[in-house]
Amino acid sequence: MKKKKNIAGTAYWAVLIAGSILLILYCLMQSVPKNLVFRYVTIWVLVLLAGAIIVFFVPYGKEGKKLDAMMPLLDTNPDQYIRELTAFLEQTSSGMIFQVGLLNLAVAYCRKRNHKKAQETLNQVQPGNLSIANKAVYWSTFALTCFYLGQTEDGCRIIDKRGKDFMDNPRLNHLGAAPAILMIFYHLEKHQKKEARELYAKARKKWYGPQYKADFDYLEKQLQKK
Repeated sequence: MKKKKNIAGTAYWAVLIAGSILLILYCLMQSVPKNLVFRYVTIWVLVLLAGAIIVFFVPYGKEGKKLDAMMPLLDTNPDQYIRELTAFLEQTSSGMIFQVGLLNLAVAYCRKRNHKKAQETLNQVQPGNLSIANKAVYWSTFALTCFYLGQTEDGCRIIDKRGKDFMDNPRLNHLGAAPAILMIFYHLEKHQKKEARELYAKARKKWYGPQYKADFDYLEKQLQKK
């Protein structure tokens, strides 16, 4: 999926580079006093900050509202949500919104039990550009796709390395049952059946919503096998 080119953003970076070079050359060639150099630099930085707000953050706020407005569809009609979100991503010019939208799309594919497509979508996301909360969603979702696709070593590796970022963190309530589901997978792969059964019993009782039924049904079958 290709994001619509952000012409304004490209122009901003071009102006930033060209303007900074010209300012440096001017100060050097005109032997501008240090106090004036500091003043010019300060003014230039303020201009750049104002430009960044106009070019990047204003569109982010507007398109972020559109992205949030679609979210209820994820629970009521995930197929429609995927269609509308895909169309939205084809047109958005905000790089930040594009990354968050891809992440949401991967979550929607997981909801549809299409874990292969979810992982393919996650591979397009740049987690370094996500907020702390969205990074937690990214890594927990990626680990989930790994377990479902039989990439169990990768799934366990993510939990070992990144688990502290999304396990037992009260600030990340939006993850819902995901941390518990992942830990059940983890215990099963580590042959810790007792721990897996205990966590399963508690988690299934706590997270009884329909969005988790397929995951817990799957885990119940795995517990019966192992």
